[in-house]
Amino acid sequence: MTDKKEQKIRPNRNLFDEKRKKEIQERKYQRISDVISKKYLLDVLEYNKPVFPKTQTINEQVVTGKTSSGKVINYSDFDNKLHYSERDNTTLRKNIRFCRMWFQFLKLCLEVEEKNLKIKHSDEFIKVDKEFYKNWDLEEVKIKSFDTWFRTHKHLFTLKPVEVITQKDNLPKDSFIVSIPKSSNINSVKREIDRLLKDKLTNVEETEVNFSDSKTPYISLHIEYNLLVLAFSSVKRDIILEVINDKYRHIPEAKSKKPSQSQTPDDVFSHTQSVTRKISDAKERMIRVCTGVFP
Repeated sequence: MTDKKEQKIRPNRNLFDEKRKKEIQERKYQRISDVISKKYLLDVLEYNKPVFPKTQTINEQVVTGKTSSGKVINYSDFDNKLHYSERDNTTLRKNIRFCRMWFQFLKLCLEVEEKNLKIKHSDEFIKVDKEFYKNWDLEEVKIKSFDTWFRTHKHLFTLKPVEVITQKDNLPKDSFIVSIPKSSNINSVKREIDRLLKDKLTNVEETEVNFSDSKTPYISLHIEYNLLVLAFSSVKRDIILEVINDKYRHIPEAKSKKPSQSQTPDDVFSHTQSVTRKISDAKERMIRVCTGVFP
């Protein structure tokens, strides 16, 4: 008799548990949807909003999105230093995505400064060094998208080009004259260039603005920017944790290297304390950006 009663009770209990889990999950995604909605964030920030990684759904599973050329995005590939563009024969000192993140952090700094915003009452107000950024056209940074701004400011990040000079009068003052016979073989020329100039070049390739030597991974900068936007918008830490874990769990590079016992393997953060620590690091980065140091 007892066995029959247990058999009847157990299915009902399982149904109740499943229903409860589903309700919790639905409330969680509703909170995430509310937080990342443009309407909610514009209550505080006008020019900055979260920029989450692209995704695609394959067999009902959310995975990393694709680039405009159709390739699957691999965030670990963004750490290479030089970035050559065949389109205009220019070389960026660092991958264009790092230029984008510098722009995004600066845009946030400008708006936070303008509106005298703080995350904690004890924080100091930030101030952007306008002299350092005098050639960035800061009013444009504040209101324009990176792609639009970058079209007219790419030169800030590009190395001085190696050019063929046909007229001596066109020679830049900080350049060498090298005579190369037109009949030369390219491999021989490379060897001769190495031999002639190896002790004459500084080997310090500078652009108008220079990146710091920090080895900060791109994905860390990406997460930090979104953390700051959410924090300055007064989103609570437990909700920020849910949002970041949800939006980055499909990216292997974003996952916690040492997940706690209460943490799923795909989570970025295991608890709100780790979110708070990361926000503190991100605020320090903002302060450095204000002085022209990135990342």
